Amino acid sequence: MKHTKGNWKITKSIAPHTGLQDELEISSNESHEWIALCHNEANAKLIAAAPDLLEALEQIIEDYNDGEVLQQSINKAKKTIKTATE
Repeated sequence: MKHTKGNWKITKSIAPHTGLQDELEISSNESHEWIALCHNEANAKLIAAAPDLLEALEQIIEDYNDGEVLQQSINKAKKTIKTATE
């Protein structure tokens, strides 16, 4: 699976497709590639956190056999989930 790399950001914008004001646009910090358009903040936060959530899950899988390192990865995943859902 190929996805847009890097951190994603949320900005308020006028939706190009609907013309509605105060839409939340998710785009890449690095490439400025447009990723999604959301109508509410909770969905925007979850989508913007996708690269970090994927990285955290991949790290947990990689660290599965080392208890101490696994706990660090789980803590990172919990922090990322909190950021995505607050």
